[in-house]
Amino acid sequence: MKDSFDRFKKRMTQKNLPTLLIVLGGISFYFILQNLNLIFQGLRWALSLLAPFIMGFAFAYLLYPVTSFIELRICQRIWPARPGLNRKLGVFTGLLLVILVLLSLLLLVLPQTIDNITMLINQLPTYVNKVIAIVNAKLTELDLQVDVFDQFKQNSQQLISKITQYLMNSLPTLVNFSSQVTSGITNLGIGVVAAVYLLLGRERFKRQAKKALYAFTKPTTAEHLIDITRLADKTFSGYITAQLTDAVIVGALSFIGLSLIRMPYAALISTILGVMNIIPFFGVIIGTVLASLIILIAAPQKLIILLIFIFVLQQIDGNLINPMLVGDRVGLPPFWVLVAIVVGSGIFGVIGMVVGVPIFAAMYVLLDGLIHRKLEEKEVPGELLMEEPRPPQTKRKFVRLPAWIRKNIKKTKLFKKEDDPKQ
Repeated sequence: MKDSFDRFKKRMTQKNLPTLLIVLGGISFYFILQNLNLIFQGLRWALSLLAPFIMGFAFAYLLYPVTSFIELRICQRIWPARPGLNRKLGVFTGLLLVILVLLSLLLLVLPQTIDNITMLINQLPTYVNKVIAIVNAKLTELDLQVDVFDQFKQNSQQLISKITQYLMNSLPTLVNFSSQVTSGITNLGIGVVAAVYLLLGRERFKRQAKKALYAFTKPTTAEHLIDITRLADKTFSGYITAQLTDAVIVGALSFIGLSLIRMPYAALISTILGVMNIIPFFGVIIGTVLASLIILIAAPQKLIILLIFIFVLQQIDGNLINPMLVGDRVGLPPFWVLVAIVVGSGIFGVIGMVVGVPIFAAMYVLLDGLIHRKLEEKEVPGELLMEEPRPPQTKRKFVRLPAWIRKNIKKTKLFKKEDDPKQ
């Protein structure tokens, strides 16, 4: 009797379990939809709380090649029997070296950039008056009305008062912005300290993560996750390093070239072109538009020269510098690179435009490997999956005109008998 009851209970459980899971899933989905704002607020709070440590992990990831090189190639050769000292010297020397390089670049570029921006702001009214005078002269030559510019001049005081009122109303926002800047500087300092600790004890953290992975997952799953992490690390580190190096080279070449052709605001424009070059595809367009607007205000007669210079620079970068640095590190077709940039920018903003490509590249390789493994399990022959060869291109034959058209052509004076090739 008891065995029959157990069998009945097991059978009823197997029948009703899918229905119960569907009902619980529907209730959970409805609860999530009703509390999306609370969920997003909780995610923002968690991200703001973990922001210093996320920054620290990013700093440690970017500093690892420099610190590892100093530790293994320099310090270990000098003190081979003291690995602990070599690790500390490598980390602190690499961090100090990176800080010195960044400060040197800022001291070289930042003063000239600030001077250029200040000069542009101070001379902006002069440039606007020149443009208005040129347009007024052209309109006068064409006997057109110029009331628009007169009205603009008359309402300038009203416009200034509105701007002043807007700035006064924006004081709470400015205070909030200053507090955010202070919080960002604090998070930056904590992130640097966290990066130092991660670099000093990277083997220990790696060993702890591997232990936790094998403890809570199957061995095959853990091995797959480790392979995925290695693939993502290889793709991401190579791409980011190459893009940053490419941006520095493009910025330096821009500054040298613009200085040689005596382009105004060379430091500011080269900084914009170098920074925007980090973003694939759209970075070149954004940098060109911003640089063109600056030159259009400051020196409109040099706009064509600037555009030619940017075109030549991008040809050199796209055909020589970028292939040497980036090469085939990503392995994504251009269409999927565009998709990665658009999706990354939609989710993470400007940072997503930079990191979206390597992340999408790793996902692309993993999905491609999964597809191939599934096809091998189903024993699908490879010949069916290959692209069909294109038909060979044959020489295009000329269409023979009808006889009545050829007869009328011969009667015209355009073709004389002595020009006929048959004679």
